[in-house]
Amino acid sequence: AFTGATGAGLFGWATAIGSIIFSLLGGLAIGAGGNKLKNRDLETGLILSFFLGLGVLFIHLYVSSSTEASNILFGSVLSVTKSDIWLSAITTLIVATTVALLFRPLLFASVDPEVAQAKGLSLIWLSVVFTVLLALAVAQAIQIVGVLMVFALLIMPPAMALHLSHKPSTALILSIALGLGITWFSLVLTFVSRYPASFYLATISSIGYFLVAGLSHRLHPHPLHAPEHPC
Repeated sequence: AFTGATGAGLFGWATAIGSIIFSLLGGLAIGAGGNKLKNRDLETGLILSFFLGLGVLFIHLYVSSSTEASNILFGSVLSVTKSDIWLSAITTLIVATTVALLFRPLLFASVDPEVAQAKGLSLIWLSVVFTVLLALAVAQAIQIVGVLMVFALLIMPPAMALHLSHKPSTALILSIALGLGITWFSLVLTFVSRYPASFYLATISSIGYFLVAGLSHRLHPHPLHAPEHPC
C-alpha cells in the first residue's frame, strides 16, 4: 500500500488506486507462497522488503508535495475525498461479502489446516483469497490512519477480542466493534486537541491491549485449548 501510494503520487495517479493495485500484487504474491510456515515467513519478508525499497525510491523522487507524502505515512481524515469514500464503500462491501461467504472454510483452514486439506480444501487458494482481502482492507485504511499506524488497527482489536472471547464469531464481532470504537474515539480526541489521530490510535490500542490481556490472565490463568475439530 505504501509503495502504491507513493508511486501513484509520482506518476500523477489517484493515491487510493495505486494503493489498491500494489496491495493486490503483494497479496497475490504472499498468498501464493505455499503452505509451509517457514517458507511463508521468508517469502513474505522478501516481498515486503522489495516493496519497501520501491516505496523509499518513489518517495525520494516524489518531492513535489511533502504534505501528500506525510498523508501517506500518517494519514489524514481531511484529505479523504468523496470519490475515496465511494471507493472505500465498494471495497468494504466486496470484502465483507467475501468473508461472509467463505467464513466457515477460512475458519476451518485457520484452526486445523491439516484436517481442512484432508477434507479437500485448497489451502493455497484460501490463502490467496485471504491475503487479497487483507490487501484491500489495508489499502483503504491507510487513507485515514496512514501506513505507519495501519498495523495498530489490524493487530490490536483482534488480539484484544481473542482475550475476551474464544468463540470465533464473537471474537470477530468484538474486533470490529473495538476497531471502530478506537478509531472514532481517536478522531474525537484529534478534533478537540492539537495532536494527530495516529498518536491517539496507537496509544489507545496499546493501552487497551495490555489492560485486556492483564484482565484475561487474571480471570483465566491457564490457557484454554480449542476443541480438536471445532467445525
